[in-house]
Order: sequence, then C-alpha cells, then structure tokens
Amino acid sequence: MIERRDYYRIDTVGRVALRPIDADQENEARLRVRARSVPNVMGVAGVDESWSYGEDRAQLELLHRIAISLHRIEHRIEELSQQGAANASLPAYSTILPLSLSGSGISGAFDLPAETGSLVEASVDLVDAGLPLIPVLASIARTVEDPKTIGLHFEEIMPTDRERIVQFAIRMQSLALRQREKEEAE
Repeated sequence: MIERRDYYRIDTVGRVALRPIDADQENEARLRVRARSVPNVMGVAGVDESWSYGEDRAQLELLHRIAISLHRIEHRIEELSQQGAANASLPAYSTILPLSLSGSGISGAFDLPAETGSLVEASVDLVDAGLPLIPVLASIARTVEDPKTIGLHFEEIMPTDRERIVQFAIRMQSLALRQREKEEAE
C-alpha cells in the first residue's frame, strides 16, 4: 500500500524544546506562534499618491486604515506574546536528536509525557539547515513505545516556516540523490 503524503519527509537532526499545554493556554500559544512573523505593514516606505483620484483615492484611504488596524493588532499580539513568554517559557532544548521532518509535522524520541491528541508548544532548531528557530503549536498524532517515538502534527505554523521546511527537505533529498548517483557511477 502506498501512503499518500502532502509533504516530503526527510530524516535529519535537530533540537526541539517542547511544552505541553492545556486548552486554557491554546489561544495564547497560537498567538505566540503567529506573533513571530506578523508583517510590519507600517514599516513600508511612503506611497506615491500623486496618481490617485476619486475611487482610487478612496481605496488608498481604506488601505491606509487597514494598515493602521494591522499595526495595532501587531502591537497587541506582541504584548500578549511577551506576557505569555514571561508566564510560559519553553524548557531548555533537548540534545541533538535524529528527527523525521516534513511540512506537516515532526517525530523523534522526545522526553515528553505523551497522550495522543494533546497539544504541545514547540520550538524547532534544525541544526544543519541554517534556518531560524521555528515556533509551532502541534498535536501529538502518534506514540510508539519501543523505541520511544512521538509524532507531532503541526496545528499552527507560519506559512513561511512551513515553506522553509519543505524547501529544506527538497534540498536534502536532491543532495542525497546526487550522492547516490555519484556512488553508483564509481
């Protein structure tokens, strides 16, 4: 039987900090994940308004009001994120472990009391990838006792972080294929 997957899965190494969360903490954890990459729309250079008349002017004013609202939302998310970070910091990273990684989740030998379906807040450091830390909210999708392995499904991850993981997986698979072809040619 062929298992259909939405994303490439690779074996790599990394460090993962995990913290179980309960239902009361879920919204705060989602905000912390989202706060990391909310675009700063107010940091954009000024707009040339010399061309805008009538309807175009009304659209520009609407866009400006939306930008101000987004800036306020970004500021509030940052405040909540800082409050949440003060109240609920992640534990220290694990040692470097083998991981199975895809754009939809990660699995490894995590030291975590695991119950399928429960939520964890995680910060993923892919040591060899050269990527920034990846904050995620994940649910425990599966557990295996021997050897102890926990599979996490990403519930909340920034689209840019998911894309970075997918591109890293494609790059690693491409390198592995080239290496295998080189070895077979020799």
